[in-house]
Amino acid sequence: MLKQLIDRNSLVYYWGFIAISTLAIILAWTTEFYALLALPVAIIIGVITFLDFKKIFYFLLFLIPCSIEFKVTESLGTDLPTEPLIAGIMIAFFIYVALDPKKLDFNFFKQPVIIFITLQFLWAIISSINSINTLVSFKYLLAKAWYLTTFLGATSIFIKDLDDVKKFFWCIFIPLSILVIITLVRYYPLNFAFEEVNKTMVPYFRNKVNYGTTLTIFLPFIFLAITWQQPNTWKKKILIASVLLFLAGIYFSYTRACVLALMVCVVGFIAIKWKLMKVGIIFTSLIVMFFIGFMIYENEYMNHAPVFEKTIQHDKYEDHLAATVSFEDASSMERIYMWIGGTFMYLQHPIIGNGPNTFYPNYKHYTVHSFETYLSDNDEKLTVHNYFLLTLIEQGLVGFLLFICTIVSFLLLAQKYYHLATVQEQKNLIMACTMSVIGVVVNLSLSDLLEVDKIGSIYFMAIAMAINVFVIIDKKKKETTAILS
Repeated sequence: MLKQLIDRNSLVYYWGFIAISTLAIILAWTTEFYALLALPVAIIIGVITFLDFKKIFYFLLFLIPCSIEFKVTESLGTDLPTEPLIAGIMIAFFIYVALDPKKLDFNFFKQPVIIFITLQFLWAIISSINSINTLVSFKYLLAKAWYLTTFLGATSIFIKDLDDVKKFFWCIFIPLSILVIITLVRYYPLNFAFEEVNKTMVPYFRNKVNYGTTLTIFLPFIFLAITWQQPNTWKKKILIASVLLFLAGIYFSYTRACVLALMVCVVGFIAIKWKLMKVGIIFTSLIVMFFIGFMIYENEYMNHAPVFEKTIQHDKYEDHLAATVSFEDASSMERIYMWIGGTFMYLQHPIIGNGPNTFYPNYKHYTVHSFETYLSDNDEKLTVHNYFLLTLIEQGLVGFLLFICTIVSFLLLAQKYYHLATVQEQKNLIMACTMSVIGVVVNLSLSDLLEVDKIGSIYFMAIAMAINVFVIIDKKKKETTAILS
């Protein structure tokens, strides 16, 4: 109906668009309010959205690797051009579903992982109402709403079969690979020097951690794509070469958590294959609890306070690793400084939390001065460097447990459905999505990355794509049971 109407009045729409675009350009020029130049683009995207919503979704995926952080004010930033598009897709998604509710598969939303994610979001609303700074907490909620809607909700509709997964892969792989090549080419004249690493990937990545983590969590999908290709084809050769390219990118990002994540992914792969995921989760939990208990007992953590003069940022990666082990690396000790402050901050509101987005402005009141380094001024306004602890601080014990339940339920379900799947393509996709999620989880233990558009988007889409497979397997199982009965 809409297409027929557009065809019938195409000339009117064409000249209307020209008039609006011209007016926007004139107003932008005369008022110096250059944001008006985005109006013609917004109109085009809006029209395409109503004509073919799916194309806009894949267009967003293509833009994600290329997004740039933009400071609107000192306290407000956004990712351009992706975040406005993500917000627009959220609105379009609700209209799209309202016009045809059957497009939603409610079996997707009955999955335990989605239930836990929904409950955590609802709890974040409660935590925001009781926040020590309600305004910044509700900004978090708004951003979280369009991330979940776009990368969980829209993915549940638009990436259902293998062809859709392939589109997802190529939309992200092509621009991301180009950026890796550009980064390495820019890094080469600098002799891949450790102290120069953060200069090579701007403006597309804030720092080496964001860059390395993005490559790490997308790498499993390259291995997945290799399984789609026939032997000795040019696509397969390119994909195999890209594995080496991404590994080089990860190595030269000099990000310790990414190297650790790759090793944990290998362990996770074996755990799923041998049905050891539950044992692995219990073992990991016991180690973490033992370590925390050991550090708390009789204030043992105080015995590891750094010597201010010796705790510096090193110029060589080897020195950086050695200093990490000896508690003389500034960035590592700064993490511990924040973790201690964050723990004391958590104790102020242990159940409900201090409210989303409230850590940075308030944590210094709770820090222990013995752990200060020359980085403790925190000019970059970084948060606690551990997403689990950040959730505990800002959303309290309830929010933290819901986040843990999301991860644990996903890993256990991934193992279950991997072995229930009878189609190899389904097994491969489940494994790739799970390895990507594991990569995110490991990096979250040393950084706060889930709200970064390049990382949070892949994380939620990996979960959504895997759950789509779970739903397909459940339906097939029910059909088989019905036939046998």
